[in-house]
Amino acid sequence: ISVVNREFEELSGYSKEEVEGKKWTCFVTETCLEQMQRYHEARRKMGKKPPKHYSFEFINKLGQIRKALLTIEMIPGTKQSVASILDITEHKKAEKLLKSAGETFQTYFDLAQVMLLTINLEGNITHINKKGCQVLGYAPEEIVGKNWFNNFLPKRFRTKTKAYFTKMLTGKIDPVEYHENPILTKNGKQRLIVWHNTLLRDEHGNVTGTLSSGEDITEIRNTEKRLRKSEDRFKAIFNGSSDGILGADLVTKKFVFANPTMCNLTGY
Repeated sequence: ISVVNREFEELSGYSKEEVEGKKWTCFVTETCLEQMQRYHEARRKMGKKPPKHYSFEFINKLGQIRKALLTIEMIPGTKQSVASILDITEHKKAEKLLKSAGETFQTYFDLAQVMLLTINLEGNITHINKKGCQVLGYAPEEIVGKNWFNNFLPKRFRTKTKAYFTKMLTGKIDPVEYHENPILTKNGKQRLIVWHNTLLRDEHGNVTGTLSSGEDITEIRNTEKRLRKSEDRFKAIFNGSSDGILGADLVTKKFVFANPTMCNLTGY
């Protein structure tokens, strides 16, 4: 791991200095490690396309296991990747508590540090927690009972998202584990949210709606865009430099990159 942000520090319980330089495998349970290593290797081979989004078990500094969703992509022209991690532990707990409902569920619902909301078959919001209200900028009474799609999504996304919701309710498609779409806040601004969706059922197994947990990843995506721009600028300077440039891995003691000038100088 070469660079982490503040959100990773909070999720892991480690400081930036403690994390950077560690192997990513330190944060994965034995149950998930083998599969993730296969994905890691396949991602670096031409023609291989392991999934970009999948769930795994994350181990924090206290040794606690958190349910998490990983999104990962390679940085073009390198052997490095950029990953973002969404903690879905709260979603799983809320899903269990929702079945018993009542005061315990509502208390937990409001304490969760991710957006949580339930939507009925008509697309109307039946529950939303404090975090959801904060992100949207509305009071609970301004949200509950309103149609999610017509009131809280940008117009260009409404038709497509409604169609997906209908297919999910009718069993034509399975709920996707990872889904991104923007929402519309009270001040008219858009925030990009990553969602984890679950179907809700009654005691007879009939679908009654959905439970969705969401996390605001607007700043993460903006940071990724800035990183890509920086990477493009670096590559232009790196490849165009008249000086030979060589990089080495301090752990393996092996060279990991060289620019064209260095290759010409060395004959390799």
